[in-house]
Amino acid sequence: SIMGRVPLIAGPSNVSYFMSVVHSDTFDPERMEAELGFLLHQSKGVSIELSEEVVLEERILPAVETMAVVVVVGGPSRYPAGFTAVGQWCEENDYEIVGPQREIFLEMPATGDEDGIVIEIQFPVQARLNDGRLLNTSL
Repeated sequence: SIMGRVPLIAGPSNVSYFMSVVHSDTFDPERMEAELGFLLHQSKGVSIELSEEVVLEERILPAVETMAVVVVVGGPSRYPAGFTAVGQWCEENDYEIVGPQREIFLEMPATGDEDGIVIEIQFPVQARLNDGRLLNTSL
């Protein structure tokens, strides 16, 4: 499994949180396009073959200037409330989501107890002008 093999190959002290980058626009587990992996403290430059179809490769996530972040306690059935909270905050504060969401699993119980999951959901955001256009913050 991914949870056991990655720490063995990359080194237990090098492996941090399990995470995903979700590229899908809607929450549909059967059609979701996502990247899964671990945050690493140091580059190891290795690929980890989990199966013939699944190979983990190291990559650096692009920096994001501003993120809207929510922490959700509980399993996937509770994620929509977190998405809604971020969407409401964006509307109330004139921000727009501008990239794929990131999910960092801060707590993942080994027993499979979904109530013990703690996940930080991050959305890259950018300020909107009053007319709905995005504010260009690059120099």
